[in-house]
Amino acid sequence: RLEFNNRGFVEEMQKRRIGFTKPNFPSFNISKLFEFVPFGIALDPELRVRFAGEQLLHLLGMDLLGSEFLHYFRIQRPHVTFSWEAITVFQSVTWEVISKKLPETATATATTATATATQGGPAGAPGAVVGMPNGDTGMPGTVMPGSATVDTLTVTNCNNLITVRDNPTRRGSSQAPWVSQESSLHSIRGLLLKGQMYIVKESNIALFLCMPLLNNLVEMREMGLYLNDLSMHNMSREMVLKGWEHCSRVEIMYNRAEEYSSRLEDAHRKLEETKAWRDDLLYSMLPRQVADFLRQGNDPYATCQTLDEVSVLFAEVVLSRECESMGAMDVMKTISEMYQLLDRTTDQYSVFKVETVGGVYMVVGGAPEYRPDHCAQVAALALHMLREVTSTTPHTHNLRIGIHIGPVAAGVVGLKLPRYCLFGDTVNTASRMQTNSKVGRVHVSERCAQQLQKFGFTTTFREKLQIKGKGEMNTYWLEPRPGDASLLSR
Repeated sequence: RLEFNNRGFVEEMQKRRIGFTKPNFPSFNISKLFEFVPFGIALDPELRVRFAGEQLLHLLGMDLLGSEFLHYFRIQRPHVTFSWEAITVFQSVTWEVISKKLPETATATATTATATATQGGPAGAPGAVVGMPNGDTGMPGTVMPGSATVDTLTVTNCNNLITVRDNPTRRGSSQAPWVSQESSLHSIRGLLLKGQMYIVKESNIALFLCMPLLNNLVEMREMGLYLNDLSMHNMSREMVLKGWEHCSRVEIMYNRAEEYSSRLEDAHRKLEETKAWRDDLLYSMLPRQVADFLRQGNDPYATCQTLDEVSVLFAEVVLSRECESMGAMDVMKTISEMYQLLDRTTDQYSVFKVETVGGVYMVVGGAPEYRPDHCAQVAALALHMLREVTSTTPHTHNLRIGIHIGPVAAGVVGLKLPRYCLFGDTVNTASRMQTNSKVGRVHVSERCAQQLQKFGFTTTFREKLQIKGKGEMNTYWLEPRPGDASLLSR
């Protein structure tokens, strides 16, 4: 057990109590109290508003007096059911009360009150005038029956009606021309009041001594309030000004952040456009599967593979005699336009453009991923190329096409300017089919013709030709099909 002697402390406290005398202040009008608390409210045990500060009456109207407190306000904190007992229990707790949306009658009354003030209504602060004992200092007021004298103020028994003066007037500074009387009343979103509920036992009245919480000057103006309306005896004015200063700094920071965000968005958009352009360029040089494989950091040699069967197409651009007198730049321009036309046509099929060498355009089907209909895709592309060239440049350009089917080795070779290349005898044979073809025709090998017949294509036997490096070979012409204008689906 811990024991200690605190006799000295007790004696000192007793001496202090003996020397303390409770001051007896003269009673005064309760309206003077609400000059210090212009947004205060006095409630009776039935929770009706018996008195309110001048500024609160100006905002909510004179109908506030005598009405139920919860008709105009909503309790935000503490989270209790509002009652006289709750006020008694939570006198030491900070209360937060927010005003509700104004009824039509209250709005009309408040508008009338404001209009009266604008036209020069009677002077004086609104509210209840509480009686003073006879022989007081002569403060204005009406002596109410049943009044009780308190040490600091005189209040009236709530069982009697409280006298209210005429409609309140506004100070001249509150009648700024840029504030509409109607709009200021209708734009009230809800005035937040924060303060203490204190019960005066002698008069059985609950005083809500509060101050409005306003974020900044703009919100204060929207409420129809001005700095003059706020009490100078508490921190309400300082809170509004500090909030305005803080909001100004925040606004500057927000504008800077918005500007930085805008620049960041522009940079991100340009980056995305650059990435899309880079991907398009990469996918035009390499098959998509191979390009994605290399972007993961894999060795280009790992892309090399042996394919058992692919279709290889060679298309040579042939210029007419009228173009033989053209200059080198004109020839290059016409060849470029032709290749662009062929590129647009090739993109409509599931094939890959390998390369262009001089005036020869090379395409492969079934690589790097195998497709069962690779032969049909390449054949349909060949016929489509001839139709496009014939309809676009019938007198200046034409094509000579050859196709062959067989195994190849494919992959990316080299470090600088990497290309997806094909190797094997199939490539050489397809090239021989193209060189032995005729202008405006598609020349195919026997194996290719057999495969195309399975997909409904028509081929006609040409003749046995002596193919360089291959000897004699049976070759065929690929004939246009009825309705071949309908392209194969990808």
